[in-house]
Formats: sequence, C-alpha cells, structure tokens
Amino acid sequence: MPPESRWLLAVQEPSLFAAALIALWKKRAIPVISADLQPGTLLELEQHADGVVHDEPVHTLKPSIRVTTEEGDVDTGTDPAMSFNGEDTALELFTSGTTGERKLISKKFRSLFEETDNLERAFGPRVAGLPRFTTVSHFHIYGLLFNILWPLRAGDSFPPVKSFYWEEILDRATGPCCISSSPAHLRFLADVAASRRFHKEGTVLFSSGGPLDGAVARAIEDTGLAAPVEVFGSTETGGAAWRCQGRQGDDAFTPFAPVEVRCDAHQHLQLRSPWLDDPDAWTDVGDRAAIEDGRFRLLGRADRIAKIAGKRVSLLEMENLLRTDARILDVRVFQMTGDRRADRSALAVVAVLSDESATRDNARPTLIQELRRLLLARFEPVTLPRRWRFVASLPVDTQGKTTIALLSELFHG
Repeated sequence: MPPESRWLLAVQEPSLFAAALIALWKKRAIPVISADLQPGTLLELEQHADGVVHDEPVHTLKPSIRVTTEEGDVDTGTDPAMSFNGEDTALELFTSGTTGERKLISKKFRSLFEETDNLERAFGPRVAGLPRFTTVSHFHIYGLLFNILWPLRAGDSFPPVKSFYWEEILDRATGPCCISSSPAHLRFLADVAASRRFHKEGTVLFSSGGPLDGAVARAIEDTGLAAPVEVFGSTETGGAAWRCQGRQGDDAFTPFAPVEVRCDAHQHLQLRSPWLDDPDAWTDVGDRAAIEDGRFRLLGRADRIAKIAGKRVSLLEMENLLRTDARILDVRVFQMTGDRRADRSALAVVAVLSDESATRDNARPTLIQELRRLLLARFEPVTLPRRWRFVASLPVDTQGKTTIALLSELFHG
C-alpha cells in the first residue's frame, strides 16, 4: 500500500471502520468514503481509488483488503490526528453537487479535528463516558464525526452497527446514553419511548441531516427525554450551528462560536468557518435563511438537492439516470411535502414516455418497478420516488416554465 494511494473504505462495523481508517493514515494512504454501499455507487467510485477495504463481501475489480473482528481492536485513547501535517488530506468524500454529478470533497486533518474538538467543547461534558447508539451511517460526514472521530478523539466507545429500530436501541440502553439520529428516525421515537421502560434522564439525543419538525422535538420531550440537539451543516461545511426546539427553545439556529453567517441579496445563507479549507472565504450552503441577532431561521433549499430520510439526494442526478431508459422522453423529479400517505416528505416523478401504451393500467406497475430497479443502482431504497405520473407533455405556465406547483397539481384530485 504505497503512500498517497487511495482506498475506498467500505467497512460497515464502526470499530472496524475506525481501525481501518487509522491503518490507512499510518500507511499515509488516503481513505475514500462513499455516501452508500450500493453496487452502482461503488462501481462508479472505484475509478477514484486504487483498492477497496471492506468487512462484508463486495463486488470489485480493484485490489481488496478484508478486515475482520480480530483486526478491529482499537485503542480509543489513541489520538487519531497523530503527527500528521494539518494541511495534509485526511480523507475524501463524495456527495451530490447541484449539477447532478458526484462532487469530491477533500477534508484536511486540521479541519476534521478542529471540528471534532469543537463538538467536544460544546457537548463533551454532557456525553462523556456515555455508551453511544446511532441510526445513521458513518459513511456520511455527520455519522463519521459523531460515531467515529469524536469518540475516537475523546476516548469514548463506538456505537454498535447502526440500528433501524428504536426498540432495539432502547432495550440496550440500560442507563443514560448518547444517541445520534436523523429527523426521519426521530419522528417515530416518541411513540416507542412512551410504551417502554428505559433510563431517560441524562440521555442525550442529536439530530442532523435535515430540519427536525418542532412538534416532533416537543413530543420527544413530553416522554421525559430531553429534546434533541439539532446540528446544521453539510459535507462541505461540517457542523455550523445548532438549535434545540424543546418547550423552552425556538426554531432559530445558533452558529458555533467560531462560525460567522450572513445572507446575500437573494436570502442565500453563507458562512465562514475556521474548519473549511479556506477559513477566510464565505461559502454558500444552498439554503435560504433569515438572520436576526446573529441567529438564523431556514426558509428552504436554494438548489435541486432534496433531503429524504436524512439523506441528500440530487434530483438532477435522478432525472439523468431515468433518462437513460429509452422509454423516457422527458422527466421531472421533485419533493412533495405534506404527503398525506407518508410521515416524511417524498419524491415524486412526472415523466413523458415515448410509448403511451406503457401507461395502460396493466403495464404501469411493471414500468414503475423497472424504473425503481434502475434507480437502485445509484440510490438507497428509502430515497426512491413514492409517487409517479405519466403524461403526454410536461405542464408549463404562461412563461413556458414547468413549476413545482404545476407538477404538484397532477397528484391532486
């Protein structure tokens, strides 16, 4: 494994992931982290790596190294930054940019560990020594920081493999604990917590990956748990601000002490942070916001990136993939909010087909199944569109534009 070589880090078990991460750093290799382990995604990202490190079997044409439990013993007192130059590349992540192409994000040791130290300063006294649980993946920057780098830096334990069910976490929580989660999972917590006996006092909840509904936060607080601490940020920026929407809180975010925020003339939120590659530059984060007294309230996304179940999805990338099917002449993917048939915002598809016979009642289910299978090569199942309409032409307004309002009308009535 030569220095500066790049290895796709596809290890699912957190302690094994941490062990592999440190091993790559010690070899002066660069870990490359995918947003998911879907076969199509891994195949696409292999071109950016010299090999693959994994624990579960993966299909790859590259050299591969499989790590096992015996290799996963990690000294949690080890300083993960070791003696590396702070300006060296610590790892690379891929995320969806506004163009629909996967965007490479490089993280320097300095920025990663300055942010980790900031989490320790802000929340360390509340979570020190607590067992950790999670519903989020360490393949995203939020899970990477909260489930791997922060406990590694603080000498705390890693969470077990992420849990999909609150019952599983609460049954294992024999005392106060630290739980990192997402809005998609947290909306189910209150109902489960109200019907189970577990240690609520002292348990700390974190949320990130998208805005948490204030009603969900208050419902969680009503069970005897503390309202979740929400961290706002992105793969590019890392954590930038926090809020707590309990009974005594509000919906405004407070920037972390080193972070500055402002809005441009179009209400696009911009921030300046010491743990960005250029700490003096203002970075547009793709959200609209209103700022008052140094705090900000979110007004919605300014680009074509949607947050579905806490995962960032490029709508343009999804449209481009659907267009590879010869039956699709034109297509729009958009996010429907307030979907009466779901507890979370859902994606919807409006498509123009080359053959109208494919929309007949007996052919439509098969068509949708085939298009969903096409999307599964790149997107996780929870993010796939849930509503579909096939039309002769896309609706347009008097200016010739296809708007979300016009598309939404196709699903009403």
